Amino acid sequence: MRHSYTNTESQAFAQQLTAAYVAAHPGTSGDPLLTTHFYSPGVHSWPYWSRELDASLPTLLGAINA
Repeated sequence: MRHSYTNTESQAFAQQLTAAYVAAHPGTSGDPLLTTHFYSPGVHSWPYWSRELDASLPTLLGAINA
């Protein structure tokens, strides 16, 4: 029988995988190779997405000298 995961379950699982990946791949200085901001609990929704875009846009634009 196939299990059907809810959005909340799949988001929680994805967050666990991502956190494990980040922890297992430190940068050469011991710092993570990327910056993360996990919400808990939470699922992808426009309010979360919009807040993260607003927070990360300066970094993204700076990376491309825009």
